[in-house]
Amino acid sequence: MSLFTSILTSIIIVLAVWFGVIYQPTPSYAKPIASSTTTEATENNAANESVLSQAKAISDKAKRSLKNQVNNTPVNNIAGVQQHMMISDVGKLWSQFDRNQSLHSKLKDYPSAIYVLYRNISKDFTNADITIGYSDLELKASMSITIVPNGNYQNVISGNELSAIQLETAWKKLDFNQNVVAVIERHQLNKSADVINVTMQVLYK
Repeated sequence: MSLFTSILTSIIIVLAVWFGVIYQPTPSYAKPIASSTTTEATENNAANESVLSQAKAISDKAKRSLKNQVNNTPVNNIAGVQQHMMISDVGKLWSQFDRNQSLHSKLKDYPSAIYVLYRNISKDFTNADITIGYSDLELKASMSITIVPNGNYQNVISGNELSAIQLETAWKKLDFNQNVVAVIERHQLNKSADVINVTMQVLYK
């Protein structure tokens, strides 16, 4: 190989290497591309999470709205006797109710039901504000009433012949992990004042 040919070959090799170095992407060029890709991925993830969060918020709002719309409150107002007492002593309040001739004399006709309402129940479910009486709509004269909390009541127990023991046992079926707003019993009567059906319902917050 001649000297000229050798030099020319060396020059071509140097030029090839030089061009390779010049046109090779440097880390400074590559970094923005990688950063842009990462940013786009982050933005996409954030957008997806935002859409999911909005969808969940709308779903939760719809559920709350539906829950608030449901209202199967068995009675609006109760006129009768009321006392804060031990739930286990409710029999004593029943005796007061039976003896309250002033209340019974105000009935328009045969009462359709007697209601027992438990409110402001203690955390250990031993004490409560208890009201026993009739719907105020069945009275021909106004009396002091207890307003029944409105909401979606859930059935706890129901039957034609429920004993006091069965009603007491029904308290154990309540969900103690939830905030109990009210418990109400409805003792349905016939024209002979016999109890023909008893239901117990609970309202959770």
